[in-house]
Amino acid sequence: MNRIFLKKINFSSGFTLLELMVSIAIISILAVVSFNILASLRENSALKNSQSKVKAVIKKAQNYSLQGIIPNGGYSGTLCGYGFKFINTTQYEIFYYTDTVNGAGACQIGNTTISETLMEQYNLKKAVVLNSPIPGDAKIYFGIPNADVTFSPIASSLILDFKNGIQEKKITINTGGLITNN
Repeated sequence: MNRIFLKKINFSSGFTLLELMVSIAIISILAVVSFNILASLRENSALKNSQSKVKAVIKKAQNYSLQGIIPNGGYSGTLCGYGFKFINTTQYEIFYYTDTVNGAGACQIGNTTISETLMEQYNLKKAVVLNSPIPGDAKIYFGIPNADVTFSPIASSLILDFKNGIQEKKITINTGGLITNN
């Protein structure tokens, strides 16, 4: 009668050490690949976000010129328009520019009487930098009242190249005022 109630315990069921090690190796490889993809997606997202924000700020400067916005605190001289420039590889700004000596109609880019005054300053997302042009070298001017576009130095378009690690995004602005993502 004892034989009916006693079962033989079988220790052969379960995983072997080799099967367990192979499973852990496969899971580790999948985790490393997933983390790399996630990091790449995060970099790309920061880059796209920065590209969109810079494009929006350029359009804001353009709109200030179209609307003839008067800077807070006033200004001296003739208000010529608004502009956009990078100060360094991570900071950019909107400025207004005036001709402090000559009268209306004298707002020629390149005149020594043109004065730029900071209005708003912004920063790129962490790890995103301006790759080209060299900050401070390129400026976009939007003249009042039609937001006529002038580049300094003179060019038919301006390409802003952003970099985050190995990924790059570009913004192109032409003399017609069209701003596109590349």
